[in-house]
Amino acid sequence: MPILYFRTCAVELCPGYDYGNQSLCCDVQQLLTLQGSLQLPLQFLSRCPACFFNLMNLFCELTCSPHQSMFVNGTQFTNDTAANKTNVVEVQYYIGQTANGEGRGHIAWSPRSDVQAPSSKVKALSLLCGKDASDCNATNWIEYMFNINNGQTPFPIIPIFSDMPVSGMTPMNNKTYGSTEGLDDGCGPCSCQDCSQACGPQPVPPPLVPPWTILGIDAMVVIMWISYVAFLLIFIGAVIRAWCYRTEAYYELTGTLKSEAVFSQMYLMVVCFSSRKRTIESEYGPILDSNNPHCLNNDNIDQVDASCGETLGKRFESALRSLFTRWGSFCVRQPLMLILGNLVVVAVCS
Repeated sequence: MPILYFRTCAVELCPGYDYGNQSLCCDVQQLLTLQGSLQLPLQFLSRCPACFFNLMNLFCELTCSPHQSMFVNGTQFTNDTAANKTNVVEVQYYIGQTANGEGRGHIAWSPRSDVQAPSSKVKALSLLCGKDASDCNATNWIEYMFNINNGQTPFPIIPIFSDMPVSGMTPMNNKTYGSTEGLDDGCGPCSCQDCSQACGPQPVPPPLVPPWTILGIDAMVVIMWISYVAFLLIFIGAVIRAWCYRTEAYYELTGTLKSEAVFSQMYLMVVCFSSRKRTIESEYGPILDSNNPHCLNNDNIDQVDASCGETLGKRFESALRSLFTRWGSFCVRQPLMLILGNLVVVAVCS
């Protein structure tokens, strides 16, 4: 295949290898196989550019790195006699465990557990780790990605995590990016929706204003009580002052204390009421005793005539008495009809 097509595929999958005429340890077919194997993981991590880059960096170093002999060790091989080639069927991949120089260590990163897969709206790590996102970490995530049983890995890849050289192999510890960091190509960091670490500090609500109190009691309650007591004192004082003023004025005119005059008037009213209560039916009612010279029912023209207001009051009271008497009689005779009517009214109003 043309070299230009190979370089295009290499730059698309592994942008870190876009430098000069550096030779790579892979061909176009290997790049296409890598691209097909990583379609699902890349789709799930598309919302986290840093996670996307770190994942591709992990597989690009395994597939195409010109220094892969330092951290990739073939352990099982098969001979292809027809093509006169030797095929690698199992490898060991030495991966840095913690930060080392510029690198952060591939154990120190993994897709954040809250990154969501765009299509399913579930945690991406749950789909890439073979278990719930809360139980997944960088170690078992990488082990699952390299396991042949996941349906995407073409041959077994055994990850070995270490920061120190092991059996003459130097662990791969390239630079990786945190979810809150942007990439060198201008891609922004992971969004706050998918990476809680990218969220800014939560706004702190302003402190509550201390309550206004007077002697430990709510100030408005104290003010209202003071205003109420002051109003009562002023009102009672004004009433007492007016009473005293009128009493003094009455004494100056009559020579008798007003209190004595009041008691005299009250005595006369009680005597008058006692003499008339046997004949008065109501405030407007007729005087029952027709022999009484002051009876309003007496046809004697010499008697005192009832006023127009008293006559109207008597008729109105009689009409009310008659109306409510009939209504009470109806309620007693027709209780079921009354209850049914009330239920209908309540149902209509509700």
